[in-house]
Order: sequence, then C-alpha cells, then structure tokens
Amino acid sequence: MAGVSQPEPIAPGQTFTYEFAPEHPGSFAYHSHTDSAVQDLRGLDGMFIIQPKKVAAKDQADVDVAMTLQQFAPVAGPMDPMVTNGALVQPFPPGTGSFPFSTINGKTGDASGGPIMIDKGNRVRNRLYNASNLDHAMHLHGHGFVVTSKNGHPVPPQARSEETTQTVGPGDFFEIEFIADNPATGFSTVMSPTTPPTPRCRALTAPRWG
Repeated sequence: MAGVSQPEPIAPGQTFTYEFAPEHPGSFAYHSHTDSAVQDLRGLDGMFIIQPKKVAAKDQADVDVAMTLQQFAPVAGPMDPMVTNGALVQPFPPGTGSFPFSTINGKTGDASGGPIMIDKGNRVRNRLYNASNLDHAMHLHGHGFVVTSKNGHPVPPQARSEETTQTVGPGDFFEIEFIADNPATGFSTVMSPTTPPTPRCRALTAPRWG
C-alpha cells in the first residue's frame, strides 16, 4: 500500500505488481488503503485464496464457493432520478446511512445466475468475506455447519461446534463447511438487525437428489 509497498498510490491508468510469499494457506482479502471509505465501497476490494500443496482426501471439498458480501447506495443523477446501471456509489448514504442494495460477489439474487447445485453427500465449503461496513448473519437452512477457518487461520478441531448462523463482521472472512444430506435447504444472508428492509442478496445451495 502507499507509503509501505510503494511510495505513492496507483495513479489512474497506471499499474503496480504486488509480490509476496504466502506463509500458509487460507482465505484472505484485499482492499484499497487510499481513500478507502470511498474506494472500498465502490468495489475496490475482494477475496483471494491460497491453496495448500496437499489436502487429505477426508478434507477435500466437492463444492468450494467464495462469497464477497457488499452493500451499495447508487447515486441518482440530477437529470436521472432513477438509478441506472453504471451509476456511482455514495460512500455514506445521506439520512440514516442505510444501503439500499446488498450483494454477493457484486450481484443481487435476481442477477446471481441461479442456485449453486450440489449433490447428496457432497462436502461443501463456503468462503465468506464481508467487504461492507455492517454485520451480515449468514444462515444455512436445514443443515448445520462448522467454522473451519477465521481471518485466514484454521479453527482447531476441538474448538469447532455445529452452527446454523454465523455473523460475519466488517472485514472478517470465514470458511464454513457442511455435508449435503438434506434436500430442502438454502444458504442465505440475514442482514444486520439495524439494517432497514432492502432488496436482499441470496445464494442458494440446492442439492440434487438422484
């Protein structure tokens, strides 16, 4: 970042290559450190994954899905009171500061491309990164799951317990895992209790029972 890895922020039209040797595998995130209150909330952040060199067969996931959780408040222009595609985002919405759009990987439920299909007996891993400034409670219907990693560090097996909801705070990232053994299930976000009703994001994991 500016002042640490390079003297100045990356100027418009310029590039900078970051190189580092990862110390251990896990789920991690990147985001802007220059005017981050504006740039992060306009999408300049995301997730990256460092895979282990070897994985025991019992620990291999059949379905591995990364989800970046974000919230947006598009700006309506003076000549266009209705928000349109490509509109900029207000870093801090006026009034209550609420964000009218919540997304997973930059998309709302209607644009997400449909459910994530999994098969009976699959081991499913969801990697969750909260790039917004509000809590998100991630809830799994019909299944329990265990948190296997938090903020890039594994949770010891003796410290794991079965859960159905995991609150992901701003800047946090978790890995959760479950075995698909119930055909009636969905994985969705339950927004922070302080968030007013808004268009919601939802990612469904829909088992295929054959």
